[in-house]
Amino acid sequence: MDAVFFSMKRAHLGGERLGRHLLEPFGLTPARFDLMNTIADCEELMPQKELWKRLGVVRSAVCEMVKSLIKLAFVKRYRAADSRTWIVQLTERGREVARRAYDALVNRGDATVRVDRVIAGQEIDPAPIRHEWASTFFGIGAMLGNAVRRNTDLYCWDIEEFYARLTTAEEGDAGEVPFVK
Repeated sequence: MDAVFFSMKRAHLGGERLGRHLLEPFGLTPARFDLMNTIADCEELMPQKELWKRLGVVRSAVCEMVKSLIKLAFVKRYRAADSRTWIVQLTERGREVARRAYDALVNRGDATVRVDRVIAGQEIDPAPIRHEWASTFFGIGAMLGNAVRRNTDLYCWDIEEFYARLTTAEEGDAGEVPFVK
């Protein structure tokens, strides 16, 4: 394997370990969190076949994740009118768990603080490095055929919008974003 790809793989696995640690209090894994977040963000009914496209994983992985989330009572699924398509929805319990996890890791900034410590320690402002790394990683993904579709992916994918969210208060907030110094 090429050294760049191997390094990216190791960084990804390290990120997965950190994600598992941060999501453990909610009974989630990073993959389950992403799947539930994708369903929650969709304003329409979510066909199961759409999940693998949005998540960039194989169909069988989505099928197994959905089955495990059904057992945890986080999602439910039913047949659409055409009787061939599965529709997947969050249960009230699943919506609450996903909201609490998102609030802690994204809105409150727990994940950002942990990543910033990895990027820069306590010595320098990590925001410019975060911005540069995110641009680089998105660019590599796009060159390898994993182009991000605007407004249909998991989180805030536009780099400028992401940076702005890290450095400015949300509309209606009084004061500064608590995790940005």
